[in-house]
Amino acid sequence: MRQQDYDGDLECILVDDCTPDNSMIIAKSLIDSYHGPINFRILRNPENQGLSCSRNNGMSIAKGDYVFFLDSDDYISNDCICFLSKQLYLCDLVVDIVVGNSFEYQNKKYWQEIGSDSVVLGDHVAIMRKFLQRQIPMMAWNKLVRRQLLQSFNILFTPKLVHEDELWSFQLYDVVNCVVLISNVTYYYEQNADSIMNSSAYLKYRAKSCYTLVYKMLEALDKKDLYVDKFFWGIYMYMVAEDLIYKSHSEFVDRNNKLCWLMLSKTLKDGRWSISVFLLFTIIPPFSYLVRFSWFRHKYYIMRSIFKKLALFFDFIHHCKV
Repeated sequence: MRQQDYDGDLECILVDDCTPDNSMIIAKSLIDSYHGPINFRILRNPENQGLSCSRNNGMSIAKGDYVFFLDSDDYISNDCICFLSKQLYLCDLVVDIVVGNSFEYQNKKYWQEIGSDSVVLGDHVAIMRKFLQRQIPMMAWNKLVRRQLLQSFNILFTPKLVHEDELWSFQLYDVVNCVVLISNVTYYYEQNADSIMNSSAYLKYRAKSCYTLVYKMLEALDKKDLYVDKFFWGIYMYMVAEDLIYKSHSEFVDRNNKLCWLMLSKTLKDGRWSISVFLLFTIIPPFSYLVRFSWFRHKYYIMRSIFKKLALFFDFIHHCKV
């Protein structure tokens, strides 16, 4: 961050989440010895609050037109901010988000490049559909995001939520109108093989997060935009939760059944019969137990593809009548 070749005003907010190590001592020492255009600010949480609250607290004091999130274990290229900010002037539209490409690495070994080809998206429907199809990274980091947009729609990270980036991104892309995707690598993300993500406790928290995502998806259907795409994205998240419950032998089975019936009642109420039939033959008991077996999974994916195309066809007819 200290070597960013950016000519404009650059504000860097470090959030101290009451870390027990000496990282903030090192950070303050580096800031004291720094002489350059970057304005460093340190914000200390009153107590350990987690990543979501730390990000929200940092945004609350930010002054820039755009915000960028950098996690403590990761790092960015020297031209990251400079290169991302140049994309803001590629079109006549007000750019809401600029998404850079990134490298994931584990044990100091690069193993996966994520992101997409360079493209300017100036249509809300195309942007949201690309996100729902997981063609845009869900992570909050490695993006320039227009701060006024976040403030106008009060888009914040939900505390005590595992993978909070997914819900935040879903709510964000549901309101944007212009996104720039670039293929240049600007961010380096470190995967920790020994993290809590492999523990049984994590699996339960992750399942809870997936439930939250599905509920938020159902609420977002009131807008009537991209009904089918949003619903099948929610089904995907539901299936992730189902897998996690099965692996962790979780006690959330009753909650899981309640949610699947809620999804079914929503489609019946809205007259989305093709989705209703798909739900009946996939996630509603007793068929839901079949999805756990690998020999049925391939058939499930085929069914999902067919029913989604069918649902999109009826959705098209519905809009034509309107």
